[in-house]
Amino acid sequence: MNNLPDVKTESNNSVELPSQLVEKWKTEGRFDQEIAELDAFFKRTGYPRAPRFYIIKWLTDYITEFGIDVYRADTVKHTEEYVWQEFKKECDYAFAEWKKIILKKYWITTPFI
Repeated sequence: MNNLPDVKTESNNSVELPSQLVEKWKTEGRFDQEIAELDAFFKRTGYPRAPRFYIIKWLTDYITEFGIDVYRADTVKHTEEYVWQEFKKECDYAFAEWKKIILKKYWITTPFI
């Protein structure tokens, strides 16, 4: 694991996005969309742009997009308890948003047969 960066999840200090990620998004043509989504997340939550909140945002995107309803956590003991509380709060929000999307897409707009 020597080649992996040490993400300081315990920090509340705001950080910039890694230049490699910014370049990747620009190359893929989705930089503006990704930044807009991050801006919306941080505005809604009021969280600082600290590493753990970027991670929480990206993990909860899977819930909103695909309806994932559980995560397996193999490293619970290596993460502070308050991080799990913050993560759960955002997972609950994301799952509620996913349910709204699904209800609107498949149940509310689909006529009864």
